[in-house]
Amino acid sequence: MRFQNFLTGLIAIVALSQSYPSFAQNADQLSFVEKPVAIATENGTFLLNALVDWQYRSENNNLARFDTRRLIGKVSYSQQLENDWDVGASYEGDYMSGSGENYFDEFRVFIKDQWGSVSAGEIATELFDKAGRRRSVGLLGIDNDSFLLPLETWGIHYEWSSPKLSLLASIDESANTELGFLHHRVSGGYRLGWFLRANHTEDPQGNAQGVNASEGVALGSQLERGRWSADAQWMLEEIDTVDSNQTFSLTTFSMGLHYRFNRFGWSFTGISRENVLNNTERFVSLGLRMDVARGLSLNAGIRSESTKLMDEAFRTYALSIRYEI
Repeated sequence: MRFQNFLTGLIAIVALSQSYPSFAQNADQLSFVEKPVAIATENGTFLLNALVDWQYRSENNNLARFDTRRLIGKVSYSQQLENDWDVGASYEGDYMSGSGENYFDEFRVFIKDQWGSVSAGEIATELFDKAGRRRSVGLLGIDNDSFLLPLETWGIHYEWSSPKLSLLASIDESANTELGFLHHRVSGGYRLGWFLRANHTEDPQGNAQGVNASEGVALGSQLERGRWSADAQWMLEEIDTVDSNQTFSLTTFSMGLHYRFNRFGWSFTGISRENVLNNTERFVSLGLRMDVARGLSLNAGIRSESTKLMDEAFRTYALSIRYEI
């Protein structure tokens, strides 16, 4: 009976998710800081998160100014079956208004036991979110340091974890693959970790930059001590473009330094990335966050963008008021 109730709820969520376009995270995707609200029922547990953010932004050295309002909500459901399997589903919706109105969503289901967990649905960013650098504090952080050609939206993700080790694998609807490995340990007062990602992706249509095939590897490390944490990543990609039979070798290096003390936190992040136009792009960002009260925070950020083809640097500024439950 419990399994039937789970399936009924799952089908309803799937039907809802099909009414909206697929969802891919971007560099400014907001993440939840507050713990979700848990609602326990006889047929399982619901976890709820919601976030409201009003943001003002000035881009390209004040040539463009606008404000946006965002509402992000996430609901998760899970229960344990009689065979000790944990099953569940999650749905996240992201509404944004400003220069236009947009709605994105992300839906997943999962099954978990002692052999690991399998999730299916819109899993394109799941491996990157777990085997990557820490997400920045504040606004405008440099968090978009994944492969140029990501997985397609729908697919299957597998994860096995022990106290120190995690193995991850994702495959999308076109049989593109991405693999991940994480290891961490505590030594003295330090928490040390490193991660490895590899991908093989093809898209006959190509992405916005004209890339239609990608093979890459990303190696990163993390270090935490007290209020401080630091991370870095080096990435090498071999890519093909739609308009050329030539293969390009691209390298990317990114880093982050983060500090948190009581209600105040900041992140300093940067990235140097080559692109198919034989150009090197460099971004540097400082993000700030101050918690005013439970769930209420002020967030700010400044980002500078430069390329080796242009002498002028372009700056972006942002400020927001955010409330989370």
